[in-house]
Amino acid sequence: MQASVDQIKQHVNELIASNQLAHAYAFTGEAFDQKVAVTTYLVQGLACPHFDEEGQPCQACSFCERISKQQYTDLFVLEPDGQTTRVDQIRQLKDWLSKSPVESDFKVAVISRAETMNPSAANALLKFLEEPLDNIYIILYTNAIDLLLPTIQSRVQVWHFAKAENEERLNRLLEANIRPRHAHIIVQLATDALDRWIEGYQEESFDQWIKGLNYFYQMLIERQPQAFIVVQTHLKSFLSNQQAQDGLDYLMLLNHHLLKKQTTAHADEARTAYAWLDDLIQSKQPSTQSVLELNQALLTAKQQVMANVSGQLAYEGIAVSQCDWK
Repeated sequence: MQASVDQIKQHVNELIASNQLAHAYAFTGEAFDQKVAVTTYLVQGLACPHFDEEGQPCQACSFCERISKQQYTDLFVLEPDGQTTRVDQIRQLKDWLSKSPVESDFKVAVISRAETMNPSAANALLKFLEEPLDNIYIILYTNAIDLLLPTIQSRVQVWHFAKAENEERLNRLLEANIRPRHAHIIVQLATDALDRWIEGYQEESFDQWIKGLNYFYQMLIERQPQAFIVVQTHLKSFLSNQQAQDGLDYLMLLNHHLLKKQTTAHADEARTAYAWLDDLIQSKQPSTQSVLELNQALLTAKQQVMANVSGQLAYEGIAVSQCDWK
């Protein structure tokens, strides 16, 4: 489901009124604030004592006000522990969900950055999703549904929250004489700080950076130890702190498109801008599990770079952990 926030809120009202809310949702896309706004509205709708007479949360009662301030006892938000959401966190969440609500007759749990769940955590959550409890609702926040285990994907309803201004941002890049193919990549990477990308753009340098990252990603998917050498021969001059973070975002973007190509035959921008991934899939047939493990390694590396670990060391660490050294 993809619609405006107002349309989604109206849909929430209809689902609550007809008692047809699903037990589990995945809120995908980059518009984090919109996800939070809809989650808040959904919880308000379930808790508001005036909902039945007004057909929507009143936004004025003590329940609605406390929920908007994130002070509601029966709403729990689970954040990753560092770079990973661990199995013991999911177990603690399940224990919390199994206890009776305090303020109303329902509980809502939000798992933020759900793609950071390690395999054990994801499997622990899966068991809970397979046998949902009454009046328990779980919402997963993730930028891309494909980063979740397929078995979890099949047990959640997906609501997509896309940034509405993408076309406007793309036009701004094109007006700044940025090469169209590069502009489409930047739009997907630059959720903010668009000025930084425009000011720092040099066509030849950008092209070399992307080609180096593509080559590095190919070696990682093929599990080739040469990935370690690629860091030194193709990427070393692009590993300042900021560029290292941007590069990791791009590698995660490639991972997303590769997963998407593996799981859907629908034509989209990934089939044209990232057509070279088709050959990679055909020749290496990477498993979903291995791609998810790579994504976790990329997330870990980005956390390291954000903590001022050198970009070269972080990238080399990815190669060491993901390649076949036998």
